[in-house]
Amino acid sequence: MNVYNLVVIKFGKTTHCLHSPRICSAIKPRASAVTLYPNTLFMELFNKCLHLGTFSDLFKNEDEPEDEASSYRPISLLPTICKVLEKLLTQRFNYHLKRLNKISDNQYGFREGRSTELAIHPLIQKIHEGKMKNPHVLVLSIDIKGAFDNI
Repeated sequence: MNVYNLVVIKFGKTTHCLHSPRICSAIKPRASAVTLYPNTLFMELFNKCLHLGTFSDLFKNEDEPEDEASSYRPISLLPTICKVLEKLLTQRFNYHLKRLNKISDNQYGFREGRSTELAIHPLIQKIHEGKMKNPHVLVLSIDIKGAFDNI
C-alpha cells in the first residue's frame, strides 16, 4: 500500500478513536504521529495486516463469543478503520482479477459500469428465446434476507 491508495480512499469523519476504546488506547502513545503523519501510520498498519495475513484483535469485538453467529457484525456496522482496510483489499483483489481476466461478463454486482438494468436484459432475452421454442417458460428467483450478512 502507498500514499496513492490512501488518497483514493476517502476518509469520512470518525469519532471516538475509530469507534473502539481499545484502538484509542493503542494509538494514544503515538498521537503525535497520528496528527503529523496519518498516512504513514495507516500505511504501516494496513501493510502489516496484509503482510501477516491477519487482522488485529484491537479491531474486533472483545466480549463476543467466537462460536456464535450473532457475534459477527454485518459489514455496515464495522468500525471505520475496518471499512478502509476492506476497501483497500477490494481494490487490490479487483485489480488482480481484471489483470488476469478472471471476471465473468455475467458478473454485474460490485462492478464499475454495471447495473441491475444491464443484468436483467440477458434474462429477458432468454425468456423471449424460450417462449419462441415453447409457450411455457419457468423463471426461479430467490431472495435471501440479509444475503450479504449470511454468506
